Amino acid sequence: MGKVTTSEIRAIPPGGKRTFSVDTAKDCFTAVTLAYQLTSKEKERGIRYKCKKNVIKREVEIEAIKIKED
Repeated sequence: MGKVTTSEIRAIPPGGKRTFSVDTAKDCFTAVTLAYQLTSKEKERGIRYKCKKNVIKREVEIEAIKIKED
């Protein structure tokens, strides 16, 4: 358990997903915010993130999705 870092989110390969266990419910929301910020700040990577959070279990699942290029 602990906090989710941007480097841990970046390490998720496109098409992959990872479930993180965090210490507090607030950390769930923070992890989701980090993932969505990475999508907009690092558009050149061509990856967006899909998140599911379970505040009661204090878990966050983050999936990396390759953005299709036109």
